[in-house]
Amino acid sequence: MESATPFLAIITPTYNRSSIIHNCYESLKSQTDYDFVWVVVDDGGTDNTKEVVLEFKKNALFEIIYIYRENRGMNAAVQAGLELVDTKFVLKLDSDDALTNNAVEIIKDKWKKWKINEKIGVISFLVQNQNGVIVGEHFPGDNYISNHIECRINKKINGDKTEIFRTSIFKDNINCFTLSYSGMGTILCVIGRKYDTVYYNRAIVIKNYLPDGISKSKKKNLKKMAGMMYLSNEYMHTDIKFSVRLNRTVIFGALGFVVKIKVFNLLRQSNMPFLSFICLFPSYILYKKWKVKYDFE
Repeated sequence: MESATPFLAIITPTYNRSSIIHNCYESLKSQTDYDFVWVVVDDGGTDNTKEVVLEFKKNALFEIIYIYRENRGMNAAVQAGLELVDTKFVLKLDSDDALTNNAVEIIKDKWKKWKINEKIGVISFLVQNQNGVIVGEHFPGDNYISNHIECRINKKINGDKTEIFRTSIFKDNINCFTLSYSGMGTILCVIGRKYDTVYYNRAIVIKNYLPDGISKSKKKNLKKMAGMMYLSNEYMHTDIKFSVRLNRTVIFGALGFVVKIKVFNLLRQSNMPFLSFICLFPSYILYKKWKVKYDFE
């Protein structure tokens, strides 16, 4: 007998991905454990995503929630989905990605081990590409307890990873996520200063890197640039290694030039105004290089 409230919420923000979202659905359909709800948030798309998802619902062995909203970006779409769930744990899964067939079972097994430890706010797993190759670096070990600042930033564990959050913690810190337009980086920094993460060297998500993704495009949206500025500012704290902090300070200033913030206001916004001031010249040089390379919309 299924529990009244599923163990896990899987939130999928989507925009005009009706032609490929079936891959995501098929991976959920293939799970060895259906103790989850799939929340699809259509972020103002103009294709037939609604009809596709409603067709999925007819035969799904798990709960599916579909909502449509005006386009406000991925982060706000995740927040809209989060407002609909009361599960203990939550995972964001992009509409062009897929789970390995035992991902939910693994997530439940790990969280059952750690859920009584209130200091643990996140569990993180590796990601693989469609060829089965791990993306980025491995963690220092399995059952490795640290936090996003120490493990991912200071140890430079790069590449996409998958995080499963306690829903209450994600909700408590959602404002920094929705305001930043910067993906998961900002909220992971904020949560990492309050809670620990348990890391596992096992891939549970299969990433599909599409050619029209933001990382492939020469066009850079100014909202996303402002979001990256917000994220860079989160790196400007003394708990971040100085070399990383210095690099992000230069990027912070360059992004400020991109979004046309006056220098005085840039320094006021900075978490380290003096460091930002002495980095203004290299920031401007970086901005000029970007201007040649990219088209800022």
